[in-house]
Amino acid sequence: MLDTWTLQIFGRDRLDYFCSNTFNYLTRRLNPFLWSYDLQARVLQRRKETPEVVSFELLPNQYWQAPQAGQYIELSYQVAGQNLERAYSISAHNQHSFWITVKRQGLVSSALHETLQVGDVLKLRGPLGQFVYRGQKSLLLICAGSGITPCFAILADLLAMPAELRPQIQFYAQFSHPQDTIFAETLKQWRAEGLQLDLAYSQTPAAGTLPAIKIENFSALFPHFEQQDIYLCGPEGFKQTVIQALENLNFPAERLQIEHFGGLQTAEVDWSESEPLPEVYFSAYNYRIQMRPEDRQKTLLELGLEHGLNLEKGCRKGYCGSCKLVLHAGQVQGQTQGKAVYICSAYAKSERVVLGY
Repeated sequence: MLDTWTLQIFGRDRLDYFCSNTFNYLTRRLNPFLWSYDLQARVLQRRKETPEVVSFELLPNQYWQAPQAGQYIELSYQVAGQNLERAYSISAHNQHSFWITVKRQGLVSSALHETLQVGDVLKLRGPLGQFVYRGQKSLLLICAGSGITPCFAILADLLAMPAELRPQIQFYAQFSHPQDTIFAETLKQWRAEGLQLDLAYSQTPAAGTLPAIKIENFSALFPHFEQQDIYLCGPEGFKQTVIQALENLNFPAERLQIEHFGGLQTAEVDWSESEPLPEVYFSAYNYRIQMRPEDRQKTLLELGLEHGLNLEKGCRKGYCGSCKLVLHAGQVQGQTQGKAVYICSAYAKSERVVLGY
């Protein structure tokens, strides 16, 4: 394919310079994939992973920046005449292309299964997200269902490192039935090579696998969790089980990384006029904010930014994790995962709120 050859031969930086200096009506008509103002990607391959999961290899144009393993993209796809957006983790990547792995559920994912073909072009944003390896010495990756995708990408990158630089790794993946196992052959190969990799099936237990995670069996399944940094991704119910287990075991919230998709649309806080206005303390900045009446419906992120704090921000939809802080005292309303607070989608809800790392 000409686009693939052009990107590989010239590289994205040189191609960006060339296209930006030759952009006109004619060049855009000749090749709207390269002579474009938009980040786009062309489908190179479809690969069936399970009866309900398909992976797509995508070739992005010159606007693409190399991702970190664990990040995601947002793509736009037309369904029933509407342009809808959906976030998908990057399950693998190389110098030229990357893969997303899509489970058939919801409008956009089902449409991709049914209609997206090799050669089609998608508009997208990214790479995005903070669910990435941060140099810790001992990792426990816990995932379920299609939540395996960012953990799989992180694990693949770590296994490509020299053995002497690689952290200690434990990997746990849970599915409903054996036939639902995503990346089954690669997982089998890694396990045969000596990786501590465990599978579990919640509906059809199988020989040689672990039990499904429950609040009461967590410490038995993961006896070394106190020495590990934990990465968690999966369906909401699964994540809440793990979060509750870790809270019961007093695991530090700052050592738990959670990938969360499907940003929560949080209703405004229903304040009573008799309630005292909260004081919000951002401990990392040693900065206190006494809220005023006009601050009642501002998110914690909006509040901090208005006071000049250099807070991390990304999608502002409650799922990329860039803005995540740890709740040390008080109560908030909105997007939380245990003690982790997504401040772009959360509001102060008690007289005193303390947020830090």
